[in-house]
Amino acid sequence: MASEADVPFELLSHIFIDCLPIHGRARPNPRLTPLVLVQICRRWRAVALATPLLWNSIFLEFSPEVYAGLSALFDDEPPVSGGLHPTTALVDLWLSQCNSYPLSITLWSHEGEVELPQGLFELLKRKSTHWKSLEVSSIFDFSGDFERERDAYTRLTHSPLLSTLRLQNWAPWLSAFFALAPVTKAGQQTTSVEIFHDHPSSECLAFTLFTNLTHLVVHIQFPFPDVFPIPTSGPVAAANLTYLILEGSSTLLLSLTAPLLEYLGLSVNNQQIAAVSVVSELDIHHTKFGTGSSNIVFSRHDTLPALRKLSITTRASFMVYTELLSLLKAHHKTLKRGYMRVLNHTDWHGGTAGAVPPPSNEELEQLQGFWESGMMVTVEAGESRYPVGAAHNFEPDFNILRPDEPIPFSI
Repeated sequence: MASEADVPFELLSHIFIDCLPIHGRARPNPRLTPLVLVQICRRWRAVALATPLLWNSIFLEFSPEVYAGLSALFDDEPPVSGGLHPTTALVDLWLSQCNSYPLSITLWSHEGEVELPQGLFELLKRKSTHWKSLEVSSIFDFSGDFERERDAYTRLTHSPLLSTLRLQNWAPWLSAFFALAPVTKAGQQTTSVEIFHDHPSSECLAFTLFTNLTHLVVHIQFPFPDVFPIPTSGPVAAANLTYLILEGSSTLLLSLTAPLLEYLGLSVNNQQIAAVSVVSELDIHHTKFGTGSSNIVFSRHDTLPALRKLSITTRASFMVYTELLSLLKAHHKTLKRGYMRVLNHTDWHGGTAGAVPPPSNEELEQLQGFWESGMMVTVEAGESRYPVGAAHNFEPDFNILRPDEPIPFSI
């Protein structure tokens, strides 16, 4: 049997790459790839440090603790010059191993407002020409430095390789992001964007900023139209958009033209969108939407002439079987699969306040009829809005911007 020393460099390098998390997002943890590999032996250390694809992704989850791991890259504790913050020094060494490969960077925190380690923003800024994917989740404190915010925004829209952008709760920086939108050249290369914010026109501005979007996910929080006026002037053209999820109040569908859209997801509380029947120009193959009142949008077959899959998420407090059946009947000529997930209704204290109402015998007979006609129909109940086995939105190994992989809302 061949020993480890007989394994060719190239093969060992490929094996190491296969040890990375499925979507990248490598964590600087001495017990995880790639840092664990450089601690095994000198040969593994040499192979790992000479494999750029082990180092072109980094996932930083900020907490009161400081990242360690510098010593794992060397035989002895390395000298840190310039008085760099330990986390900044680690990231600098980490990214220096990947040469000029495109970078995937995730900055994550659930600790509320977080101040970035000294020098980290400047370090990442210097790497902006190599950004391919950038995910930021938290409220990072820029101390009201508007010029710094402007610089960050400019680099986002002018990074030549940036294809995926995910921003969550990054205020006040994100407010500057939108304030600068009308006067800054859009990023032509960015195709996937996910935004969590409290500005109800975020999704419209996303198309202004990034004109070649194929995937857009927008979570609007605390939508108060009196505070944030919603622009209604002019149509929103999305010529390349194939995947769209809107959660929270939004008026994007009032003016959206998306001839290639295949997946449309609307959240369980999206009453504002539910009241707008504007999908007649969309060539939609897969639609997900919420509450029983949402059928006002999709009750007519001619609004969705190519609908293949229908997915509904709703709460047990709504009697939705009638609505589901009417939708299946309206689209029976094109539908191949219908799915409904009913959530147990919970009270303010998190207790179950209502059970999922079962369908009547007559409704069961109608559902069986659809099965016999060749349409796959599934009704599922549960506590979570995500199907059993689906990864949560915030799970680091979950990539919501890849609809070809397992995602929430998929059927």
